Amino acid sequence: MASNSKQRSASSASTRKRVALQRAHRRSPRMVSPQTPRVLDSSQESEAAFNQQAPYSSAKVDRTRSKTGSNRPAAKTGASARTATGASTKPVRAATRAATRTATRTSKTAKSNVAQSTRAAAKSAGSAATQPTVKKRSRLRARFIIALVILVALAGGYIALYNSDLFPITNIRVAGTVHLNNDYALETAAVPEDSTFLRLDTEGISARLLALPWIKEVNLERVFPSDLVITITEQPIAATVDIVPERAGDQTSHWLIADDGTWIAASDNQDATQVVLDNEQMAKLTKIKDVSAAVRPESGAVERDPGISNALAILKGFSSEMRAMVAAISAPDAVKTTLTLYNNVGVAFGAAEDIPAKEDAIATLLEEHKGKITYINVRVANRATYRATE
Repeated sequence: MASNSKQRSASSASTRKRVALQRAHRRSPRMVSPQTPRVLDSSQESEAAFNQQAPYSSAKVDRTRSKTGSNRPAAKTGASARTATGASTKPVRAATRAATRTATRTSKTAKSNVAQSTRAAAKSAGSAATQPTVKKRSRLRARFIIALVILVALAGGYIALYNSDLFPITNIRVAGTVHLNNDYALETAAVPEDSTFLRLDTEGISARLLALPWIKEVNLERVFPSDLVITITEQPIAATVDIVPERAGDQTSHWLIADDGTWIAASDNQDATQVVLDNEQMAKLTKIKDVSAAVRPESGAVERDPGISNALAILKGFSSEMRAMVAAISAPDAVKTTLTLYNNVGVAFGAAEDIPAKEDAIATLLEEHKGKITYINVRVANRATYRATE
């Protein structure tokens, strides 16, 4: 009995020691110094193999065996198994590190290859993009050269035609004249004999014609291949003006004046080869009389006399019906302007203001007192007065 109690005490002590060692191993397994493997029997070999497969369950197995009273040195067996396991995992770790290094080198190599491929692709793309640009520039340069050659050829051809005698002007016509003689207009135009369809002095021809006081506008039209049409717009004759002679005993001269105040010519001594005046038409023109003795007309000049300017403004502001009724205008100045109608009715008109209202007043009084009225005063448009016979 005593021997059995001793054995149980020893077994309990051995178990406590083994448990303590196992706990120490679990807490700091790397601090345990490796032990030299020892020769194991068949049961120990199987236990070591089990520990290699499940090293973390060795403590549980040892506790189970301690409870059943096994006398195996489980702690030593577990330590030996962990030592063997550590020794067997070293090659695996080394292989893992080698594989990791190999994978890293492979990744770097792959990245380098990708970068090189990207650079090569970008370079090839840039080269491919440059080629169309170069071709486009070449095409544009070629087109520019062709256009320049064509332009030079056209310019040279035009210069050659301009200096040649092709398409000479052989037929000249004058249109639009009313009083001006066509032959006189052609003589004044003086179209050069060597004129062609391209070589024509249009500015010189127009300037010579516009120098005539009868002409207001000139238009030149070339009709291919050899015709030239000169269209003339004459100055519209607004009235005739009686000019006081400079010396006593001289006759009063009658000058034609345009509606813009331009003096055209004296109607008394016009050359029939230059100007044709219709006597009937001239008789219908309004006569401006009683003008200042300082008025001295000159063909082509614009008159600035206040009386004459006021009379022209009145005629221009009238309707065509009222203008046809005015036989004469006395225009010593702008305030005293008086009209004489063809029915011998005198109209004190005054300044060229409120012309439509004054015209309406004149027409109304003439209609209301038809055949009886002799005098109308419309210097103030809304206060017209009149004199009439019974």
